[in-house]
Amino acid sequence: KNYTGDRLNFGLAVEQAKGEGYNCDYFMVADDVAIKDAPQPRGIAGALFIIKIAGAAAEMGMPKDQIFQVLSEASRGVASMGMALTTCTIPGAEPSKRLEGDLAEYGLGIHGEPGRFTEPVKSSKETVQILVDHVVESLKDPTASYALLVNNLGTLPPLEMNIVVRDSVRALQGAGITVSKITVMTAMTSLDMTGFSISLCNLSGVEEYLLAPSSAGSWVPFQDLTPEVFVVDCPDVTPRSVAAAPGKLDEAGIAMKKKIQAACEVIIKAEPELTSQDKIVGDGDCGLTLKQGAERILKELDVYPLDSLGSTLNAIGLSAGQSMGGTSGVLYHLGFAAAGSSVANGGTWQDALLAGTEAISKYGGATEGMRTMLDALYPATRNSSSLEAMIIAVKKGAADTAQNTKAQAGRSSYVPSEELMGTPDPGAVAVSLWLEAVVNAN
Repeated sequence: KNYTGDRLNFGLAVEQAKGEGYNCDYFMVADDVAIKDAPQPRGIAGALFIIKIAGAAAEMGMPKDQIFQVLSEASRGVASMGMALTTCTIPGAEPSKRLEGDLAEYGLGIHGEPGRFTEPVKSSKETVQILVDHVVESLKDPTASYALLVNNLGTLPPLEMNIVVRDSVRALQGAGITVSKITVMTAMTSLDMTGFSISLCNLSGVEEYLLAPSSAGSWVPFQDLTPEVFVVDCPDVTPRSVAAAPGKLDEAGIAMKKKIQAACEVIIKAEPELTSQDKIVGDGDCGLTLKQGAERILKELDVYPLDSLGSTLNAIGLSAGQSMGGTSGVLYHLGFAAAGSSVANGGTWQDALLAGTEAISKYGGATEGMRTMLDALYPATRNSSSLEAMIIAVKKGAADTAQNTKAQAGRSSYVPSEELMGTPDPGAVAVSLWLEAVVNAN
């Protein structure tokens, strides 16, 4: 690669090898197009094309002089440019601070050399377009068929790499470049560098060597690029909306609104307690997750169809499902959706409570006694004929989970049993809190 250190050290190796009788020389790659008309372009990931071509040609028995002729022709059709969100780590040196904040650097070197320019971080699509514009501008034959290498510079996550690859292909196709072969690798890397590079190689006269088998463990073979397989546009998805709010609430609607407000407020207030409990018997996010759901419900409450119990239950479930992450959001969405369906089919609020509880049990794979929210919900369904008795039963069910060290489902099933004694299940505690708030709200 065209770096002073590389040239000197490889040159030294060549001269020492010649002294030992080897017929060898070195070939320099200068594929970085970040700086237009640079007198000494750097060698970056495009060198991988040249190394692969040289190795395959040598393995096929091609003489050295002929190999160099092939490489000389191939190198004229190679162009690369990279970008990164972080500089690399140089062992023993203080980390560079030039990319602090939301900055991305374009055209930087693999040894940490400064790039051509820095800009605020953009989307993958916009970032890739900048690189593609520079690479395409440098191509000597834009009508040729090309191989594309998308190289991970070190620490870009696979999911983000896949997005970059998609955007790279689309940008190149949009520029009228024919990409017939593609590979994605973590091959030309820098320590701790979060970024990627895009490299193109004109396939004319070298396709045979690029596609030849390799025993190198990290080499990822080129694949055919078939746009009909690669490009699949997903339709826009608009979240479901709740039924329209009534123009004016009757007494029942006003009472329902107060009960929902009371339930949400008690959950928000209890967040620290629920979080503390979940840090002991779960993963620590129960309180925050429920608080997010409660805040979302309060935010959307004014547009709820409070003149209809069934529609309101569905609206609560929708708000919870769209705002609460993890298992809790899905369980609450399921429960309230089943409860709403029960009312819509003529059921009472007691029927709705039972339907919601059974849906959570059925789809969640748990039942009473497994140290989950069901330890509070099922007692409620059995005592719903008396509100006072129901609250007593719910609070007892939640409290009793503190003595249950045999969690068979939910957050506590992953926690050692000895850690569970003395701490109630926060999901069950939350149910007891909001149910009591609903009953007592005036």
